Amino acid sequence: MTLPTFCQIGIVTQSGDSLIALPKQTVIFMVKDIVRGDGYKAEVNLLNSKIEKMNLQIQAHDSVTTTLQSKCRSYKATIDEYVTIDEVNQRTIQSLNKTSSKLRKQRNILGYFATALLVGLIVR
Repeated sequence: MTLPTFCQIGIVTQSGDSLIALPKQTVIFMVKDIVRGDGYKAEVNLLNSKIEKMNLQIQAHDSVTTTLQSKCRSYKATIDEYVTIDEVNQRTIQSLNKTSSKLRKQRNILGYFATALLVGLIVR
């Protein structure tokens, strides 16, 4: 600014203090600017605190998400393990069913032979 009031000519010295004569509108503008600046500083501080709170919330959400994802992986691993065990059990059941069917046939054959033998002994 190159207003005449800011020049050395506008300075009045009284008892060692330098006074500068400023127009009323300039002083009003300066006061408003200072008040706005203080308001902006408060607003910046408020916004920074909001940002910090939001960052904490995001970290909490990330922590929950990470925990849930690890639990999900654990559950999937457990399910895969149970599926594998179930497949083994199904094969064992099929094998036992085949063996049971063979043993049933053998028992029936032995029953027929035993019946025929007893009938033959009785008839004789």
